[in-house]
Amino acid sequence: MLSRSGLLICAALGLAACGSTDPNARVQQYRQAQARGLVGKYNQAKMRGDVLAMCVNGNQVAAAYRDAHDAGDADVWASVGAADCRRARNVLAPDLAPPEDPQR
Repeated sequence: MLSRSGLLICAALGLAACGSTDPNARVQQYRQAQARGLVGKYNQAKMRGDVLAMCVNGNQVAAAYRDAHDAGDADVWASVGAADCRRARNVLAPDLAPPEDPQR
């Protein structure tokens, strides 16, 4: 037979487990964690000055936020990814880059 404190511990663990069994919440937490991990990869590429990795990782972050149903962050990262890809193209293949618009 469990002591009173043992029962309280079992009850607390049981309640904690109940809160984490919602599959939708767990999937959402996983998707948010994925996006945060990819932001970390992007920041590492940025610190190294790796423009191609910044392009790729920025777009992966945008996709991860879309998967997490976070349209605001997805849009921000899509813009970051697009700018980084333009920069990467200009650095890595300047002959393929479109001419700069003189109106800008």
